Amino acid sequence: MISRRSFLFGSSVLGASSLVVGSRNNVVFKDTSNDLSLSEIEVTVPSLPEIFSGFKIGLISDTHLGTCSSSKLLIKSVDLFLDKKIDVLVLAGDYVLVLDNFSSRFFYNRSKSSQQLVTCNMDFPSFSDSLEIGEHYFKEMAHQVCRLNPTHGIIAVLGNHDRWNSAENCCRIFQESGIEALVNRSIRISRGGQEIELYGCDDYTTGVPQLPNASNSTKIVISHNPDFLAEIALKTSFALGLAGHTHGGQINLPLFGPLFYNIENQELIQGLIQIKDSQVIVSRGVGTSGLPWRINCPPEVNLITLRCTKNQLEAI
Repeated sequence: MISRRSFLFGSSVLGASSLVVGSRNNVVFKDTSNDLSLSEIEVTVPSLPEIFSGFKIGLISDTHLGTCSSSKLLIKSVDLFLDKKIDVLVLAGDYVLVLDNFSSRFFYNRSKSSQQLVTCNMDFPSFSDSLEIGEHYFKEMAHQVCRLNPTHGIIAVLGNHDRWNSAENCCRIFQESGIEALVNRSIRISRGGQEIELYGCDDYTTGVPQLPNASNSTKIVISHNPDFLAEIALKTSFALGLAGHTHGGQINLPLFGPLFYNIENQELIQGLIQIKDSQVIVSRGVGTSGLPWRINCPPEVNLITLRCTKNQLEAI
């Protein structure tokens, strides 16, 4: 996720941050790893059938469950939706954590025991043990999100960490739990003779994502990595794209901004972005990877409400 230069720079900055003194109301560096909140956004979709105005989408991304992460943030993520009466829940990938490079192994294995993080040691699991651990956390993910009962179910796509562990286990466990695991395929949701289409892509960096088929439906495209959405927006149009992967930068420095990027298009770091005729929402997600902290970058889950254009509503 980060280069050697970024890692060394980040390490020095984070080490120095403990020496920075700010006023009580002006914290320069703040560990926001556990400051989870629900971010609500309304999106006007010009092609949206009027019967879908007010349609609510819950979005959870990048929980990164693993041997060094607790399930408490996942549980809280689900709890935030309990009274929201969402129509569909979208899971945008990276459900498990794979310690994929030196920096992540170094920092996660030196994390202090706390209410949020489980004590880790330097004993890295074997391949078979990694599969078993991944299977356990895929099941935990499915168990927790299935506490919700969205009107039109739960939809999931694969992230790079899920493919690094086991895409087969992830899809199998989700499907057995009643979660639609979409890998380059779509489902349609109908209301009163009108419909919208939700298309889930394979992961951009570790899988083989494909363009959705052309259709006249209002299309919502879900991709773990927003770079794929930026790429296909130049070739085809879709109403809305949903993504995660970026963690919002995860380490955001005052004045400087994100310490590093794990995407090519840096405009897609977080929030609502317009790309030609398409709109994209990138969630900061829930968990961490690479480094076991979020600095000035709190985790989030998202509640997205779709709206018709004013002209459409006036015509009803």
